[in-house]
Amino acid sequence: MTNEAERSGSSGSGQPSLVEPPEARNFDEPDEVRTFARGRIEVVRAGGHTLGRVTYEPGFRWSECIGSRSGSRWCYVEHVGFILSGTFSLEFEDGTSVTAGAGTLVRITPGHDGWVEGDEPCVILEVASADLIGK
Repeated sequence: MTNEAERSGSSGSGQPSLVEPPEARNFDEPDEVRTFARGRIEVVRAGGHTLGRVTYEPGFRWSECIGSRSGSRWCYVEHVGFILSGTFSLEFEDGTSVTAGAGTLVRITPGHDGWVEGDEPCVILEVASADLIGK
């Protein structure tokens, strides 16, 4: 679905267009899917931005399911995400703990462990580090 201006690389006024065309992406057709113990992430990319939909299954705990592969007790990646469903708890190296549920925007600083609370999967839209989760 392109018009003549798009095909010619011009804005229609005869001048080259400096604006990239818009993109619409959907998690039904992700660019990448990564699985890990008790979880998965679906990644979509658009215009140099990356968004991940992470599903953590009941029983997921970062230190056991991901950190154990490298022998690390704490995750040192910063995360920013929006919890769509479920409940996620976090413990930090300094002893601070936080529990957050659906509808919550979270910024998770480095030096944390996290796990799913209850019997419902926790689904989070990850906006800051989707390229790193599950690798």
